[in-house]
Amino acid sequence: MITEKEWQKLKVGDVVWHASQDTVEPIKLIISKITKCRFYCNNRSFDKKHYIFYTRLSDAIRVVNFRLKIQIEKIQAQIKSNLNMKE
Repeated sequence: MITEKEWQKLKVGDVVWHASQDTVEPIKLIISKITKCRFYCNNRSFDKKHYIFYTRLSDAIRVVNFRLKIQIEKIQAQIKSNLNMKE
């Protein structure tokens, strides 16, 4: 999440990273407008407190990898369950 300190330093043209659950990789977005509580990228607005945006790529990668790990664990558990039903 973008911290309050980072928010105060953001300006038009800066990059933020969207830690997308859908694409399993961080997405680079360039800020086109900033208001008191929102920022805009590609004609879409986002709340400044939205937890899936980061100013550092490393933070976005960490979050994406964590989500992937959870998904992998769920898939492994389902595979195990399916194999147990087969026996």
